Amino acid sequence: MKVWIKMLAPVLAAAAPIAHARVHDDIFAVGNFETIADIPANKNAAARFLTQATFGPTAADIARLMSVGYSEWIDEQLGMPATLGEPSVEHTATLRGTTLGTGQTTRIDRWFWQATYAPDQLRQRMAFALSQIFVVSDQSTAISGDVIPMTAYQDLLARDAFGIYRDLLTDVTYNPTMSKFLSTFHNQKSNCSGTVPNIVCTTLPDENYAREVMQLFSIGLIELDTDGTPMGGVVTPTYDQSVITHTAKVFTGFTYSDAPTGIPTGTANFGGGGLTTAATYAPMACWGTEIFGISNGNMRHDITGDDNTAGTNKTVLDGNTLLPNQSCAKDVSDELDIINEHPNVAPFISKQLIQRFVTSNPSPAYVARVATVFENIGNHGDLGDVIKAILTDPEAVTPPPLVTGDMYGKLREPILRLTAMWRAFGAVAAAADQY
Repeated sequence: MKVWIKMLAPVLAAAAPIAHARVHDDIFAVGNFETIADIPANKNAAARFLTQATFGPTAADIARLMSVGYSEWIDEQLGMPATLGEPSVEHTATLRGTTLGTGQTTRIDRWFWQATYAPDQLRQRMAFALSQIFVVSDQSTAISGDVIPMTAYQDLLARDAFGIYRDLLTDVTYNPTMSKFLSTFHNQKSNCSGTVPNIVCTTLPDENYAREVMQLFSIGLIELDTDGTPMGGVVTPTYDQSVITHTAKVFTGFTYSDAPTGIPTGTANFGGGGLTTAATYAPMACWGTEIFGISNGNMRHDITGDDNTAGTNKTVLDGNTLLPNQSCAKDVSDELDIINEHPNVAPFISKQLIQRFVTSNPSPAYVARVATVFENIGNHGDLGDVIKAILTDPEAVTPPPLVTGDMYGKLREPILRLTAMWRAFGAVAAAADQY
C-alpha cells in the first residue's frame, strides 16, 4: 500500500476539504421525488450518479454522461469487457520468482489499480458489491496464501457481474477459493454403518456452505414479500436445521479439476490435484463416477438420503426432494435450481445491491420495483437489467423529499472515498506498480 500512499500525498491537503464539501453539498443534494429525465439536469446531478455507479466521478465521465444520458451510459458500460486481475498478478508472480515471492499486497494493489483506472467502472463496482455478498477473506488461513486464486475469484465476480444470477451461483459454488473458505473443498460423505433404525454415523458432511448459500447468497433467514419486508408481516424462518443437514450432503466430493484418478480406496486426501496454477481457480470436479470413473466404494460424494441410506431422498429447501443415488453434478444442479426459484431471491439480492449502490434504507416500493425486474419471466435474474433498474429508479436519481430526514443515502465505504479522490485528481500510480 506504500505506493498508493506516496501517490496520494501531493493532493491530500487540497483534496480533503473539497471532497467533504462535494459529498455533503453537491453529490448528495436532495431534490424532489419525480419521474427522471434521461439527461442529468446539471454536472452536480451527473457527479452524484457517477458516485453511485463508479469508483468516483471524473471530468471526462461527467462530460460523457451529460452527452449521452443515463441509459446509454449504462448500456455502454454493460457492453464493456471485464478488466481482469489474475493475468497481471500471475505475471508479477512469475517476474518476482520464489526469492521475493508474491503476497496479498500484490493482489490488493492490482485491485486498486483496476478500481482507479479500469474503463469498465460499473462492472468493477458491481464486482465489488458482489464481493460483499459472496464473501471470501484472505484472513482465513484456508486461503490466505492463495494470492492468484483469490484474484481469479474477483475476476469471476467481474465476468458474471451482468450475467444471470443462477450462473453466478453455480460459478461461486464450484470455485475452489469459495469452496476452501466455506469448507466444501474435500468435504466428504457421511461415514455411517448399521441398518434403519439403528444407523450410527461417526462423521457427517460439513454444513458451512449449505448454510451460507441460503442465508447469505440467496434467500436469507425469513420469508419475504416482493418488497423485502417479512411475508404477511410475520417472521417465518426460511429453513431449519434439518434442511441444512440434508443440504450439506449435496456439497460433498469436490476436488481440483486436475486431480489424478489413481488414488487407492481409503486415501484420506482424496483427489490431490492443484498441480497447475489454473487448476487452483478453475471450476472444481467431483470425485465420483461421473467425473473420474471411481468405484462407488471410493466416491466422496454423499448419495444417501434423510435416513443416511442410499435408497432415500434428500429433503431440502421448502420440502423439495433430491432423488436417491444421484451424481454430484446432478445433486448440485437440482439444489441450485431449487434455491434460484425461491421467491425470496429477488427481493433479498435486490435490496442488498440497492444498499451497496444507492441507499442503506431503501423504501419497500424501491425494493419491489427492482425485484420485479429481477423476477422477469423471460430473463429471470439478469443482473445487468437489475443494476440498470437500481441506478435509474427515481429514488436513486432524484432522492425523496427532506421529510425522510437522515434515513436516505449511505455512508460511503472508506475505499470508495479514497478511489473517488484519486480519480477526481487524476492521481497516477508509479509505473512499476501498473502490472
